[in-house]
Amino acid sequence: MNTELILTLFILLVIVTKLQYCRNESPEIGITGTQGFDIVNETSRFTLRYLYRTGDAYDPTPGPYFSILPGGRSHYELRTNLPYTTSATIFYSLYISGITYGNFVVKLEFGFWGAFISTVSDLPLTIRKVYYGGPTLYISD
Repeated sequence: MNTELILTLFILLVIVTKLQYCRNESPEIGITGTQGFDIVNETSRFTLRYLYRTGDAYDPTPGPYFSILPGGRSHYELRTNLPYTTSATIFYSLYISGITYGNFVVKLEFGFWGAFISTVSDLPLTIRKVYYGGPTLYISD
């Protein structure tokens, strides 16, 4: 074998080894942190029962199976990674005296343009969003 071939094979081996090493590492890219979101139940009769969540949010406080009673609230922390957009979707069932009246979905989002909170529901609820002092969703009937 000639020297050029051995040198070329050695360089290729080094490159492939470096690429494999870099692919196995997953460094955090961007500015990471969390953004808080609150959900406040101002209804007089609905209980929001937490079902599950998807996405980049931590479980709600004060606990993962916490129902938001009338007059109660729940807090979520959404992981952030600027300049990318992160989001989470939280699913609730609405109850009155143990009877399910439908589902209530809350979407949390944080990105370059700020923090946003939105809902999907076909129930007769009034939704108010406040962004001053942290995104807060107020639900009333």
